[in-house]
Amino acid sequence: MWHLSSPTQDILTIYTEKLEQKLYDSIIGYTGRKKASLKKVLLPRGSRDVIHRLLTDEPQEALGLCNELMRKLLRAEKKTYNEGELADYQRIKRMRSPKKKEEKEIFRRYDHTLKRLGVVFKYDQWISGNSDFAYWLSKAKGTRTCTYCGREYIYTVEKLTPEDRIKHIARPDFDHFLSQELYPLLSLNYYNLIPCCHICNLTVKGTQVFNLNDYVHPYLKHSDPRFRFSFNYIDHSRMHGEVTIVDDTDRQEKKTIDAFQLRAFYKKHSETELDDLLRLLQKNGKQYIEEYLVKIMAGLNIGKADAYRSMFGGELYDSERMERPLSKFKKDILTVLGIMDFFKSEFEKI
Repeated sequence: MWHLSSPTQDILTIYTEKLEQKLYDSIIGYTGRKKASLKKVLLPRGSRDVIHRLLTDEPQEALGLCNELMRKLLRAEKKTYNEGELADYQRIKRMRSPKKKEEKEIFRRYDHTLKRLGVVFKYDQWISGNSDFAYWLSKAKGTRTCTYCGREYIYTVEKLTPEDRIKHIARPDFDHFLSQELYPLLSLNYYNLIPCCHICNLTVKGTQVFNLNDYVHPYLKHSDPRFRFSFNYIDHSRMHGEVTIVDDTDRQEKKTIDAFQLRAFYKKHSETELDDLLRLLQKNGKQYIEEYLVKIMAGLNIGKADAYRSMFGGELYDSERMERPLSKFKKDILTVLGIMDFFKSEFEKI
């Protein structure tokens, strides 16, 4: 969870081919207020370099470019730009009638510019409203499991036969890590679109304002999260426990855990996946698991990753944990129970 592989150059090339001309035409065709300054900033001397970068720059570079462009756009209106005020703008925007002078000033400073950029950068039309492109993109992203919670499959499902009337059946949501409302310049950025389940995108995250300093960005996370799933026994006789999260001292990880309510969601797995593992160990004991691995799997000439998957329904290796839901959760619990030791030592005898 929390990790997405960087796209290949071929994927980025296709992505820009599908969007760059549309974005260029949208900027050229814009007829609203301050159209000259918009074209001057986004298409300097007619060059497409800026919009190409807005589509393909990696998160930190893209954010830096976004802030630079916002400063130029607001300067043309004799206003100043402060990224730190965007969360205040969002809060004020949701008020029926802001009364404080400073609130009104923040609203006036950003509202028109953000709205006109939303008109130009047509995410709802070009991606979410374009099924062919959205389904291509979800397959290009390549993950089977919700990037944020790691609990849900997010398959891209299309018709199986030419007779099927429905071409597109299901795909993951795309969450704008940096809000589409507050960062419209990045609403089409490849790295700002995070494939996830509907619950994480709309129910849990919703309009929370994320940033690169306080939250884990999946394209910037290249190692397994430091936090671990563990448990406390509630009723030892019934082998019933309650899922906990430990070692959550990393500030970014802690805020991300809290933002997606992972403690509450994984606590719901206490009476299912957690208790299943506890009862498996109680009923059969470590010796059975060891003998099953060493004797049966050895006889079948099955590798340890396949053996692990057949026994526990998860992926053994961290690099493949996004292939199946709950892979990190199961591995962490099995580590606490001492079962993972067999995959580090005993299984090597096969």
